[in-house]
Amino acid sequence: MSFEKKLKKIQDISDSLESRDIPLEKMIQNFETGIKLIKECRELLEETEKKIETLGEEKPGRKRSS
Repeated sequence: MSFEKKLKKIQDISDSLESRDIPLEKMIQNFETGIKLIKECRELLEETEKKIETLGEEKPGRKRSS
């Protein structure tokens, strides 16, 4: 599932939890799913940040052009 789809699913879960129109068991299940998706999104963001930092570093022996 893409990052964007995960964010959309998290928003949908948040909306369902706020509505309080679902049974408690389903609410707990949705909450657990939301936490899992948040963790996955955070990991994706951390990986992307590392890639960006790596790409932004100067390579030895090369000068950055202005």
